[in-house]
Amino acid sequence: MSATDSTGILLPWLNALTIAHHVPGRIRLNLSGTLPAAPQGAERALSILKERVPAITDLRVNLLARSCTVAYDTNAIIPRWWEQLILERDPELLQKLTHQIEIYKEL
Repeated sequence: MSATDSTGILLPWLNALTIAHHVPGRIRLNLSGTLPAAPQGAERALSILKERVPAITDLRVNLLARSCTVAYDTNAIIPRWWEQLILERDPELLQKLTHQIEIYKEL
């Protein structure tokens, strides 16, 4: 499956994600508020996302802290995209970003 297919996995979680800390190449996200499934569902969704998006180089989930840390390739994922995605919670933006990642994968 492609990164574009992964939008369906991440989309339900957008409303539950907030940015705790971000430096280019590494972002820590908090799971807050009402979750679309048990926290274990977030771990599964993010793990699937990592498998499908090679620009995500590492992903660690801490269920007790309700957070995850994502390391990513800044050549494929522009750091400000994370802020736009998490703050705007825009499904169309998520699709555009995954399309850009697909282009990167093909290079």
